[in-house]
Amino acid sequence: MREVRMRQVAAALTMCLLLFMGAQAQGQQTPPPEAPAPMDIVTLKNGSVIYGEIIEMSEGQLKIKTTFGVGDFITVKWDTVAKLSVNHPIPFHLKEGTILMATVEEGPDGVLLLKVEPMAGTLTVPMESIKIINPLIQPPVVYSGGLTSGLSQNSGNSHLRSASLLGDLTGRSESLRLTLLGRYIYGDDDHPE
Repeated sequence: MREVRMRQVAAALTMCLLLFMGAQAQGQQTPPPEAPAPMDIVTLKNGSVIYGEIIEMSEGQLKIKTTFGVGDFITVKWDTVAKLSVNHPIPFHLKEGTILMATVEEGPDGVLLLKVEPMAGTLTVPMESIKIINPLIQPPVVYSGGLTSGLSQNSGNSHLRSASLLGDLTGRSESLRLTLLGRYIYGDDDHPE
């Protein structure tokens, strides 16, 4: 009885193996893993090409995250960039105030071909009309501060107790900075008689 059951299990395993091999032969393989997203391409006026991800452009500096190593960034001057290709939508702030969320197709030197999602074609924008690309967004006011306290007590010929509390709060915006400091100190010296 036991031998019959072992033959049935072996036959079932053989059938599964044959079915699996048949499916592999017919091309029903598992799909290959997805390829990584294409990188952004920055072509400089001297002919150099940088591959990576555009992080931001502000104050005339273009910051690119490269694949050279973990956390590697390259910063190049905006006026040295000849061409740009960006495969993911990022905000482009023009000098006249317009903000366009777009990808960029490679075009002629000194010109960006912006592909804005709801539009069918591309917008031709001169590179010198770009003020900022993908700016880091900060809250209007940034607060920071700290609080420190201490307590001590000594006993002996006299009883000495002291406590202190120190606090600071700083609020910063683009044009203003406000700092508040506070300190409280308490001391008590009790002489026994």
